[in-house]
Amino acid sequence: MPDKQSDRFTKVYPRGWDALAGLVDNRSAAKLYVFLADHCGHDNALSCTYDLLAEELEMHERTIRRAVRDLEERGHLVVAKMGTANVYILNPEEVWKTYEEHKRFCGFRTKALLSNKQNANLKRRLTHMVGREKVTADV
Repeated sequence: MPDKQSDRFTKVYPRGWDALAGLVDNRSAAKLYVFLADHCGHDNALSCTYDLLAEELEMHERTIRRAVRDLEERGHLVVAKMGTANVYILNPEEVWKTYEEHKRFCGFRTKALLSNKQNANLKRRLTHMVGREKVTADV
């Protein structure tokens, strides 16, 4: 039986391969493009902070900001603000995460990636919350 990860796919169109080939002059932008394509949801969008991208890609936040600006200027993505985070929306003519006929929809149910640095106590708080639920359920 295949595992859940192997069921995921990313369709890369010729324009997507051209986009990657065109990013050889900006390794940071290429690395960011691949990260976003790998982690975005079925709506081609991913919500996260610059801090998380810097942490995951092991780059300085300013480098991430420049890479985002470069990808936007080249038409590879659109950035929408969501509080202190951004929603990165990849060009559906380059990469696509789900069935072809869903391209006409623009719903933004996106997965959120959270930075360890900004959420240092999150694991403890979630564990505590789940532990409390379990205790209540056992009573």
